[in-house]
Parts: sequence; structure tokens; C-alpha cells
Amino acid sequence: MEQQEIQKLRALMEYEAARTEPPESFPHLPDIPAGRYTDQRFFELEQTEIFKKSWLFAAHLDEIPEPGCYMTWEQAGEPVVLVHTEQGEIKAFYNVCSHRGAPVVSEPKGKRLRLTCKYHGWSYSLDGELKAIKDPEDFRDLDFSCRSLKSVRCEAFGKFIFVNFDPEAISLLEWLGPIADEWREFQFDQCRLSARHSFDLDCNWKIAMEANTEVYHVPNIHPTTVAPLLD
Repeated sequence: MEQQEIQKLRALMEYEAARTEPPESFPHLPDIPAGRYTDQRFFELEQTEIFKKSWLFAAHLDEIPEPGCYMTWEQAGEPVVLVHTEQGEIKAFYNVCSHRGAPVVSEPKGKRLRLTCKYHGWSYSLDGELKAIKDPEDFRDLDFSCRSLKSVRCEAFGKFIFVNFDPEAISLLEWLGPIADEWREFQFDQCRLSARHSFDLDCNWKIAMEANTEVYHVPNIHPTTVAPLLD
């Protein structure tokens, strides 16, 4: 870290330690209605207007490391299959067969040359193009080019794979903004995945997320671990 950056951080720390009230630029925020945490209609609105229009972390490249590798992922009620193509690209498609809407793949992950629906056997390339169907003689004027899997926006930062259900969304890099510069310091493209764990919490998801985005609770909840580091 450059000396100028160190001095800037020290000045900020000294300012935070000395101030006795919020900065003048701090906005006056209204109370949040309790319904924002419990209203089912508001929750459904969030699914549509936030989760389906944001870049969501979906996977690490080490989970689909080679061409032909795939894995399923679901968020906001939308089933997705992530695929490592023969060209080395990572692509995402809705995990929905273009014939009758059955899942194209049902296993959580695997490796195939083609993605084949188990219901009627329609088969797709790793690029999502329809390549073969059962009993083609029974289909009149079937245009394969119109029956590809529906793609989902998919971009990567290092080895982190993100998905966005909004085809008009800004790029991942634009969305990350200044955070991208901070992430580059961690050299995520040099990191490998050692393990992945998922936990179901019996709680309101907003309460859990808020606890990870503020430090106000730290002195009371983590007095001997995290608190000394923030003092």
C-alpha cells in the first residue's frame, strides 16, 4: 500500500474516533415500516424488481472446471443450468426444455457432451442449440434454430460466476463499480475453491443480511473477537 493511502486511512480513523455526531452529509433517514420485512406482496415485488434485476453470485469456476461440465442453480424461482462450453466460455440457460418445459438436466452437476431432456429426449449442444429430437418424422416444419434453450445473462469476475435475469442490465463490471477495484486486490482469479457450504437459517432473511452489513452490534455480540479489531 502506498504511503499516501496509509495517511488517508489514518486520517479517516482519527476522524471516526474523534467525531461526536453524524457527518453533515449524512442523510436524514425515515423509519422503515415493519411491513417491509413481513408483507408477502412486498417480498414478491423484491423478487421481481431486485433479485431478477441484479447480478447474483451463482458459482465458482472450479465447480464447472472443464468443457462439458454443468451445474444447476436456482434463484428467485428461476431454474438455471450453468455450462462450460467447448470454447471455454461459461454460459447460462433456463433449465427448461423448449419442447414441453421439462428440466433439461435434473442432476445438481455433471459432465456431458450434450444436454438431453429425460422427458422426450430432445438434445442440445453446450451452446444451447437444439441438435436432435426423437421421431423427427412426426414433426412438420420444426425449425431447430427457433428451439434453442433460452439464455440468461452470465458474466464472471475472476473465477466468480454471476447471473442476471434482466437482458437489459448493465454489465457486471459497471454494476460492481468501485468494489471491483477492491476485489482485484484479492486476486480471485488465482484462488481455488476448497469447499462450499450452504446453510438454511430459520429467520427473516433481511435480519440475517443486516447483521452482516453493519458493525453497530459488534461490541455487544463479539466483545472478545471482532470488536478489538474495530476499536
